[in-house]
Amino acid sequence: MYNYIALDYMQAVILAGGLGTRLRPLTYTTPKPLLPVMNEPMVVRLINTFPKNVDKVVLAVSYMTDKIQAFFDAHDIGREVVLVEEKEPLGTGGAVKNVEREIDDTFLVFNGDVISSIDLDGIVNFHKNKGGLGTISMWEVEDPTRFGIIGTDEDDRITRFFEKPKPEEVFSHWINAGVYVLEPEVLGSMEPGKVISIEREIFPPLAEKGKLYGLKFRGYWLDAGTPDAYLASHRVLLVEAQPPVPELGNEVKIIPPILMGENCTINDEADIGPYACLGNDIEVGGGTKISNSVLLGRSIIGKNIALVNCIVGYDCTIKDDVKIEAGTVIADNQVLEKEAGT
Repeated sequence: MYNYIALDYMQAVILAGGLGTRLRPLTYTTPKPLLPVMNEPMVVRLINTFPKNVDKVVLAVSYMTDKIQAFFDAHDIGREVVLVEEKEPLGTGGAVKNVEREIDDTFLVFNGDVISSIDLDGIVNFHKNKGGLGTISMWEVEDPTRFGIIGTDEDDRITRFFEKPKPEEVFSHWINAGVYVLEPEVLGSMEPGKVISIEREIFPPLAEKGKLYGLKFRGYWLDAGTPDAYLASHRVLLVEAQPPVPELGNEVKIIPPILMGENCTINDEADIGPYACLGNDIEVGGGTKISNSVLLGRSIIGKNIALVNCIVGYDCTIKDDVKIEAGTVIADNQVLEKEAGT
């Protein structure tokens, strides 16, 4: 068990410079940090989990920077938010080095599309108690062959890394969970403007010096960067949050858990849930069934539609009786009509 330490104000860095290619076509119009998770922009949801002493949030960005800046200009989230743009991709380490001017003490680093139950106050105090230069969050997986695995000693000191081991090479089921606590000294070994992988080029030398620790946690951990994982994130968070069931009348079937935004209209004989997340200003026609799906907002869903394992972008219209394949991702501003003769 670690002792809790009174902490000074600190910064948090969010690595949010990717193009969001795995979530296309949604990210053609909305940068991934602003895609909603449980009807809240992904990046805001992450920031709201930060310890109270994080007074500055630094976003390492490169794609749709103007849209992200405009969002934070228009929304006060209770903390200072600074965007630092990468003109060229710099990798995870290079992106952190690129924000060095905004860092003055111990700081947190996050992969922007990771959603987890980690105790952030806990990992900061763990880091301070251990006295190392870095701490990596660690998550246990059943099949570690798709990941980089981490070995630790009895003092939680990281002793080795191994990328995508074969089954016979597995020595650990614990992987890097994408949340770090670092000291500014770590940045000194990085060359400005250079493409650097913090996982492959910075962490192994720190581990060899005995200056890197790992904190194991349980609960949930998800990379929301693909459509399947984005939907899975909502399933986990809906179960955890158990939002109140809206009162929609006896003719609407609700199977919780679901989450519904403001100004939604659900017509009689519609079935909503389980695991449905509807944004603001959604209209759903009678006879339509929505389950394990996310609708971002401002859309009209006609009668007799089945949305299963689907994501529907903003400002879409699906006309009556259109057949939607399970697992479909619909871009913003689409109008889908029933084909003649079907």
